[in-house]
Amino acid sequence: DDHIFVFMNNTTSALHINNNINKEILNVDLFNYLGQKIQTWNKNLNNETIILPIKVSTGVYIVRIDTINGVLNQKIFIE
Repeated sequence: DDHIFVFMNNTTSALHINNNINKEILNVDLFNYLGQKIQTWNKNLNNETIILPIKVSTGVYIVRIDTINGVLNQKIFIE
């Protein structure tokens, strides 16, 4: 989705989500590369900029964002 931009800020250990058109986000899930759910956020997600703290091991993870219009999956690397 071009209107939701997801990136990991490894300096602050936080996931940043920029919701440029304020699409309603229902929840955000973090999965490891084996498909195991690590963390879920479902509160305070309807701001233009969302910052979610993440404290997990270094590796590749999948972020799933559920919106009222569908699902967005994004791969991130955590250092």
